Amino acid sequence: MAGIQEFIAELTEIGDDFSASVRVNPLVGRFVNGQVTQDEYVAFLQQAYHYVKATNPNLSAAAASLRRDYGDAKTVLADRLAEHAREEKGHHTWILDDLEALGEPRQKIDSVTICPAIQAYLAYFHHIANSRHAAGFFGQAYVLEGGAVSSSSVLLPALTERSSIPNIRQAVKFIKLHGVVDIAHLDELNKIVQQITDPADQREVVLSARVTAQLWLDMVDYVSRLELGVAH
Repeated sequence: MAGIQEFIAELTEIGDDFSASVRVNPLVGRFVNGQVTQDEYVAFLQQAYHYVKATNPNLSAAAASLRRDYGDAKTVLADRLAEHAREEKGHHTWILDDLEALGEPRQKIDSVTICPAIQAYLAYFHHIANSRHAAGFFGQAYVLEGGAVSSSSVLLPALTERSSIPNIRQAVKFIKLHGVVDIAHLDELNKIVQQITDPADQREVVLSARVTAQLWLDMVDYVSRLELGVAH
């Protein structure tokens, strides 16, 4: 990376490209126009559960890795990751609440097949969290939290006002609350990335942002194929 402005510009481009891809995704389109099926929504929540559940422990591990490998040199980054870990604690239970409102027993989540994209996501970020590359988690947050904030205002009314899924108004806690809390998270994130000046950290953030964007889109494609009976 040549400098902070170039780094921010590249992150912004990744976020913009991700948002553009989300907008034209067929499954997301069915969410927006209220035509998403209950099976699709359930499958989406089931896959999201696994990466959301991993967020808190991974962020905690990433903070510990930065402190272990760099001492006081990256205290600001480590402190923010630790704080973010506390903020993310328990968010996966919102998904279980939504699934239960849709008639899916909470314990069923343990028997759901994790799709290849989320398996790759979990493996990648477990490695990142426990390595010298832990600063990469800011790239993950940049994509997921930016996406949550921008999509919540669209998906929430689409589901509650246009969807025919039974009991849908009681099954949108994850989308509603994540969109709300991530507004503050995104503000903090935009401040902290301005302090990521180490070129190696910048490269890790950019790579993690790209990985997150691609695997999230792959997850959505898996859910679409699952409905058609062709997912693998």
